[in-house]
Amino acid sequence: MATQTSRKYRLRDDYRRFDQKNEMFCRSIWDTEFAETLSVPNYAKAMISRALEQVKAGHEGFALREMALCWASWTIASMENAGSGWRGGNRGLFSWEPLGASTAAHSGDPLWRVAGVDAEDVDDVVAVTGSIKKIGRAFGATEVGVAGLDRRWVYSNWWSRYTQEGGEIRFSDEMEDPEAYMEPTELADGTRVIPADMKNVIVLGFERGYEAIDTSPDSVAGCETGMGYSKMAFTTPTLAEYIRNLGYNAIPMGNDTALSVPMAIEAGLGQLGRNGLLVNPKHGSRLALSKILTDMPLVHDSPVEVGLTEFCDVCKKCAKHCPSQAISYEERSHEGQTFSNNPGSLKWYLHPEKCMRFWTDLGEDCSNCLRSCAFNKPPGILHDVVRGIIANTSAFNRLFVWLDDAMGYGKKKSSSSFFGY
Repeated sequence: MATQTSRKYRLRDDYRRFDQKNEMFCRSIWDTEFAETLSVPNYAKAMISRALEQVKAGHEGFALREMALCWASWTIASMENAGSGWRGGNRGLFSWEPLGASTAAHSGDPLWRVAGVDAEDVDDVVAVTGSIKKIGRAFGATEVGVAGLDRRWVYSNWWSRYTQEGGEIRFSDEMEDPEAYMEPTELADGTRVIPADMKNVIVLGFERGYEAIDTSPDSVAGCETGMGYSKMAFTTPTLAEYIRNLGYNAIPMGNDTALSVPMAIEAGLGQLGRNGLLVNPKHGSRLALSKILTDMPLVHDSPVEVGLTEFCDVCKKCAKHCPSQAISYEERSHEGQTFSNNPGSLKWYLHPEKCMRFWTDLGEDCSNCLRSCAFNKPPGILHDVVRGIIANTSAFNRLFVWLDDAMGYGKKKSSSSFFGY
């Protein structure tokens, strides 16, 4: 169906669902031609190798204390039962099946079955939606929104960075016997089948800290990337298990299974920025995203309009501060730059190969496009007033960009400023 987001993206008729295997992190594993351009012919090994060189050299921003912080932040996200959310999905905590983790459900069945009661009926959809958002925040999310599912945002195929295996993602009404797929299923040939009744998406946003991001591209900023994934590895499966315990299907997703940014836009969490990221009115580009697909009846949020597209048209700070020059200075287009872009939607397309090569040479991920974003501000009345003006008129956008630079926003801070010594 044509959702509000797809209309805002202005999708061409030839837009097709994206194959996860062509996503840049997956490509870094199987695409030998790209891998040969890296300092070590494997993205993960190249990053670790370079990071260790940086630590041994004691470089500012990559000395022992900085890198120790960064690596520690990935503790939960990198555990085998949690890492599937950013490496392939449907395994460990991100399993499509109930986890049965509570003491009342050691059988692996959800609580409603173990207790022998009927699944909970939803009489007041508005109240239930509010409750889900409240529980999502209680479990650790900063922002929670709900959208209807546009299947075009779902990957056509999944691919695991764990096993280097993959398969189709299909919906039950595309199968020969739809009634055989009342619950999420993975077939022997690797095909993953989503029940057609799972039409709602809960999108979770996790704030990445302002102070740490301001040190990018030092490894201190990388700790916020790790913390984002570690938080989503706790919160997303936990909320999904709550929904299952009530008697509904739930598929917890990190980067796997579907595109996070369009779903977040549809769920009212922000707009698409020139940097290719969701830009939230309160937290700028600093929200890490996860989502849960469910058949639980919920009320949908609406996309927000905060004047971001018009602001990004004139700002271009993220492009200027991008060390690899992977961010476009040009106007939005329907055409991608590489096959790791999915053409057909009107937006600013990144050059992911340039970005990944820089990360590899650095030995850590880079957050300069977050740091330099003019919407990346701490809370404050003045900042809220400016955001309100931008949302209502583009007349002062160039002035605000100039003032942002003049006041020193977006400039790199030292790692020492974060630690305080």
